[in-house]
Amino acid sequence: MLTVRVRKAVLAVALSFVLMLALFALAACADDSYNAAGSDYDATTTEVGTEVSIMPAITIAALYADDLLPLKIAYAEGLLEERGLDVAVVRFETVQEQHAAFLAGEADALIADLADVALLADSGADIYAIAAMQDLSGGHGKDFETYHQAQFEVPPELLPERVLAVSRAFLLGELASGEDTAPEFSAEVISTLIAALGQAVGRANTAEGNYVQLFEEQGFTVEYAYDAPLMPTYPFPDLPDRELGEPLLRWLYENGHLTEEIYYDDLIFIPNAP
Repeated sequence: MLTVRVRKAVLAVALSFVLMLALFALAACADDSYNAAGSDYDATTTEVGTEVSIMPAITIAALYADDLLPLKIAYAEGLLEERGLDVAVVRFETVQEQHAAFLAGEADALIADLADVALLADSGADIYAIAAMQDLSGGHGKDFETYHQAQFEVPPELLPERVLAVSRAFLLGELASGEDTAPEFSAEVISTLIAALGQAVGRANTAEGNYVQLFEEQGFTVEYAYDAPLMPTYPFPDLPDRELGEPLLRWLYENGHLTEEIYYDDLIFIPNAP
């Protein structure tokens, strides 16, 4: 079986193209304006698209425990549709069900903590984290064990981020829908989705309670102080935090949870500067 490092080298060119596009998109997508969100988001499967879109569809596997408010905002306010994105989010009760669907090729991407991304890579899956989605140390969401497949206890100071991770197959144009596309179109989907999420995060973090209904539709409870909702803040969908990821991966290896040592750059390819 190819090691993680060899698999990374094989995909270096494709991943470099994907993330270079994503980083350019991130620089352009800052938007701290906001509007009141609608409430027609389907909590099980969301499909967004336009008849004129030429970009391939992407299917994302997530848990019901995940806080996906930025993605819900991106859907409710048309940030996906206006970019021609065709996105389906499929929700699962357990990590095991989510991972099984991803490994079976039924999803192109998944939202997972960085520890599980490492475990999947260690077991032979070709998977790469591309963007932070939720900070588990922020005090909202479920307990870490709700997310994690191995159910071992991670030190509190190493609680990983929830990240958006994509499969090698999707990057090479092999879609969960059964269709094939050119890798450059897959790259465009990734960069455009990250741009939309960046805009949605800007709105979520400055909304002053406008998205309480969307937040509560996920099954979370909003706390209040002086009649003002205490909404969580969300990380900008940049690359996962290296300063958090490196000690987490080292801890996983030193405690026998990985069969080989995996480094941050094995899971998150950083393109060379142009």
